[in-house]
Amino acid sequence: MMQFSQMALSRIFPLLLVVGFAGCSNADGEAVSEVTTDKRLDQASTDPGYGTQRQIAGPFRFQFEESSIELCSSSVTPEAPACTGDSQRCWLEFDNNANKDMDVITKQRAIGEEGTYWIEGVGRMATKDGGFGHLNAYECQVEMIKVSRFVKIAG
Repeated sequence: MMQFSQMALSRIFPLLLVVGFAGCSNADGEAVSEVTTDKRLDQASTDPGYGTQRQIAGPFRFQFEESSIELCSSSVTPEAPACTGDSQRCWLEFDNNANKDMDVITKQRAIGEEGTYWIEGVGRMATKDGGFGHLNAYECQVEMIKVSRFVKIAG
């Protein structure tokens, strides 16, 4: 009996996928499940309120459930990446263009290993009380829109 149900399921599953996707089209035959970039649609929930573009440079920590950048009030460099004054740790996201830059710089489709990296480029920042990143633990988020430098500085 178990063998019959597995065989039946393996034949029915592709059919269910076809039926499921068939219901995702409009009268013109275009998929309605496409991601929209029209900001007029529920802008309050899709746009976290990013500020203007600015130069971003600082230590980026990439670890399990963490993707954050430390923004320092004092000047930092890849050789001396520790903040000596006030700092703010923000969740870090990459837009499509920044992802393409990262692919070129790292010569791979994803960051290869956990660690602390130095990142430079152009980004924009959004803030709100506890609403960004893993478990909404960050009060700010930086979205990189261009990455010009990315090097590992610590394991």
